[in-house]
Amino acid sequence: MNDSRAGRGLLAGLATRGIAVAGVVIEASCELRYCYRARTPLGRLAETPVALGRSIRRRFRAHGLLSSYLGRGTPRVLVTRRDGERARRFVADLATDVLVLAGVGLVGRELLAVPRGGTLNSHPGLVPWVRGNGAVANAILRDVAIGATCHRVDPGIDTGPVISRRLLPIGGDETLEVLEARAVQLATELLLDVVATTVANCSLPEGTPQRERYPLCRWQDAHGRAAAAELLAAGKAAELYARWKALCRAADSDDLLDAIPRESVPPIAVAPLRSDPLQSAL
Repeated sequence: MNDSRAGRGLLAGLATRGIAVAGVVIEASCELRYCYRARTPLGRLAETPVALGRSIRRRFRAHGLLSSYLGRGTPRVLVTRRDGERARRFVADLATDVLVLAGVGLVGRELLAVPRGGTLNSHPGLVPWVRGNGAVANAILRDVAIGATCHRVDPGIDTGPVISRRLLPIGGDETLEVLEARAVQLATELLLDVVATTVANCSLPEGTPQRERYPLCRWQDAHGRAAAAELLAAGKAAELYARWKALCRAADSDDLLDAIPRESVPPIAVAPLRSDPLQSAL
């Protein structure tokens, strides 16, 4: 995990629910070499005092994050690479059953092979239709409801078996930025629910394999975000929520069905891929 809204939300939620963790790996680019912004050797020399200050601040923030939510005896390690050798050794020494990710990017096959029961992650978008970055803006532009997915992690980008999906109810006057924050919060809550179920059952749910791949989402530029914000102001997100509500498990639930037939999915603005070059390259 890292010092992000998702990372802090996960630790806070685990503490609130009384779920103990075996250990925590926190990713923080606090080594001095990662704290420079200057490109030239002379520029880096001049920037050294400022870079040193950044390094110290990042280290204190990381340790502060851990001490805020963990007991003194909880094993922890601070790393600059989430799936580097130091992180792998730490997870292996814990004899980890399930690894839970929060706020970090892709992890490699070597780390994914360590936990006996698998690795768990959540995503602030409905998979497989919205995967990758900028999930909320891309969901609106693709005619997909805003929501969150909890899934097992494989080496791809949000391509692992789906454990749970949940819609985000839409208010009347929310901005794109507000919905993005709410989507991250929803993803964290969904992740916590699955972790609690995993602890209670002593096993991670297998999930439903994804049968289709849709184009990977990229961060939208200013023009794309403006287009999404305009659609949001016109009521598009609320309309999509109502449309996708028919796919929920019950009328009073925002949890989507585990397996949704392709013909039941409302029309969306992108077609599935015949092959996924990003997936095959990972």
